[in-house]
Amino acid sequence: MNTELNGKLLLAALISTLPAAAVANSTSTLEEIIVTAKKRQQSIADVPMSISALSGQDMQEKGIETVADLQKVVTGFRYSESNQGTPIYYIRGVGFNEASLGARANVAVYVDEVAIPFPIMTGGVGLDPERVEVLKGPQGTLFGQNTTSGAINYVAAKPTQELNAAITAGIGNHEYRTVRGHLSGPLSDSLSARIAFKSEDSGGWQESTTSSRELGDKDRTSTRLSLNWAATDELQLALTWFKHRDKSDLRANQFQTLSFQQDALARLYLPAQTVSALENYPQAKGDNQAADWGPNDPRQDSDMEQVSLRADWSLSDTTTLTYLYAHSQFDMDRLADTDGVSLNNFTVNTFGDITANAHELRLSGVAQQERLQWMIGFNADDSEVSQLERLLFDDTGNGYALVARAGGDLSAFFNTTDNDTYQEFSSQAVFGAVDYSVTDTLTGHFSARHTDSEVEFDGCTKDIGDGVLANAFNVGLFGGAPVIPVGGCITLDVSTFAAIRVEDTLEESNTSWRLGLDWKPDNDTMYYANISQGYKNGSFPNLSASEANQYRPVTEESLLAYEVGFKLSLADNSMQLSGALFYYDYEDKQIRGRVTVPVFGPLEALVNVPESEVLGLELQYDWKPSAAWTIGANITYLDTELKDYQGYNGLGQLGDFDGEAFPNTPELSANLDLQYDWQFSSGYRAFVGGNLSHQSDTNSNFGEIPLFDVDAYTVFDLRAGLVSPDENWSLLLWGRNVSDEYYWVSANRSVDTSIRVAGDPKSFGLEFTYHLK
Repeated sequence: MNTELNGKLLLAALISTLPAAAVANSTSTLEEIIVTAKKRQQSIADVPMSISALSGQDMQEKGIETVADLQKVVTGFRYSESNQGTPIYYIRGVGFNEASLGARANVAVYVDEVAIPFPIMTGGVGLDPERVEVLKGPQGTLFGQNTTSGAINYVAAKPTQELNAAITAGIGNHEYRTVRGHLSGPLSDSLSARIAFKSEDSGGWQESTTSSRELGDKDRTSTRLSLNWAATDELQLALTWFKHRDKSDLRANQFQTLSFQQDALARLYLPAQTVSALENYPQAKGDNQAADWGPNDPRQDSDMEQVSLRADWSLSDTTTLTYLYAHSQFDMDRLADTDGVSLNNFTVNTFGDITANAHELRLSGVAQQERLQWMIGFNADDSEVSQLERLLFDDTGNGYALVARAGGDLSAFFNTTDNDTYQEFSSQAVFGAVDYSVTDTLTGHFSARHTDSEVEFDGCTKDIGDGVLANAFNVGLFGGAPVIPVGGCITLDVSTFAAIRVEDTLEESNTSWRLGLDWKPDNDTMYYANISQGYKNGSFPNLSASEANQYRPVTEESLLAYEVGFKLSLADNSMQLSGALFYYDYEDKQIRGRVTVPVFGPLEALVNVPESEVLGLELQYDWKPSAAWTIGANITYLDTELKDYQGYNGLGQLGDFDGEAFPNTPELSANLDLQYDWQFSSGYRAFVGGNLSHQSDTNSNFGEIPLFDVDAYTVFDLRAGLVSPDENWSLLLWGRNVSDEYYWVSANRSVDTSIRVAGDPKSFGLEFTYHLK
């Protein structure tokens, strides 16, 4: 019996045990959700675009703690990760599979409209949320980062003028422990503060396939301090400090098969016992916990700190001036073992730091008895990204290409390199938006943003300072002449055959826009149509570059989106139904592909896919048939297609991929969430619920190679809770992937091995929360 059916039977059995008692003092009306998708407060039912939103309470009960968890409840959103553990976010099939720290995302993440500049910095953003909003489609006009896929805006809980506090303590399997809470209240009549914190740690959950070792320890802490000051009746100031520290183990990959990148050379020069060990290595399959890694545990030590300031000045009853500033600092030391074996086949030690600053000034207002709502603004940001990757590959065949070039001279062997890059990003933009109510039921919308951006880059692959790599290139390419010094760059300019440090600048400008119309024949019905043009700026990669052309940047990608949709409130607001049909005309899609490099053959680089398209359908349904039941369901169907694209597949083979679907893009994704609440005569409230999340199959690379298939999977979560009559305390029992579904989110090649990134195994825990009101 498959796991999806098991999950449905479990849910049916759970429902059959529920009491038939009526719920007192409750309602069968769905709660209204207020969002700020257009940088002003509106009911989600009144926003003419596709949005998913979740309250902080729902997030806590459903176990939505990280950005990755959103795929359990947000239709069309998908999470994956690179071989090195860098998060990759997709909305409606649009994402950027790139591990470099300086890679801008197609899905931008914000906290209170303040951008988190790069995906690697998004850990801990879900601390103490009031709600989260997921906006779908190009979002370049009103938010500070141009994106082609969408935007995720976390709205943090704000300081209060009444004393309010809560603390939660939890335990779970694999020695999981967590403590989180907040304290909020007034410091004076005009000043209030809130401090929130979260700490979690656990033992290992991954198990080595060749030894008794374990991996997967968690050690994370997050803290946010917020101050709100009503300086005058017209001026409101908000200052926020946030810090996230992560010293957890990284997930190890699962070995599938041996796949030498330099097969003949590896078998000729690698020690026979190494070749034999790789050929006979046990395959990790059928168990999320099974994996393997080298002598040093994969781990990370990262710090993210951000300070932001917001000022809102009411110039009149109809006009407000808003200023936003943010300074972000990120530092990381990460050891990623990408190959899935205990040999040192390919390990990456990354040292990186990011410094970012952002400013936004905007003026907004209403006119003509609120028929006209307008906004104009200016945005500027700059970032510096420094990244050093030390590659360790003692037991791989790749270090022998120069040995062959040198006629078998083993002094041309190398097993360690440094990839050293530095990038400076800067952009300036002006934007504006107008909403005009043509009639009481018909409203037009227009917004636009013009952006000028620049990226300055310098970098190379170089000798680590011991002279081994320098000597290998001197012997293998220059006949023994000491052309490359100890610690020098080995990246070659093929036109001069000289080793250089590459310096380049990418300057781009674009104008993103959105044009829309919505019709509300009554308060419970909306139909809308939008056409929008979005862009994502280009960037340079961090990778092993033996030839300078590997550092060529990807240029900006663009997406022209057409969308029609509806939002209905039915049965006295006990039922809400929304849907959207959309088409994306996608140009210059950015991907991590390959280019042909002398001596080494096809090596990684960033490339643009000239043309592609997406046709999709989304439906979202929320129903409260009684005071006891709450039902939510959503589904997304995507038909993606590459057009006229020739490139390299995951095995480094040249091919024509015209007509193929996007990698890592399931055709179908769906979620179902059920919750039953009841209240005892004593006043206690109890609830039980379950969540089913399904993804259809996909492939992680071009060429539709079975080795890189990602099978369909369904993950089933359960929850149950008890709340005291005065709501001062509550208990929550949770289980995630309770059927222990074996699944993986991506499948790739790591130099000499093919690997999978497996999902989480079953887990369960108990949390107790106490509120001080």
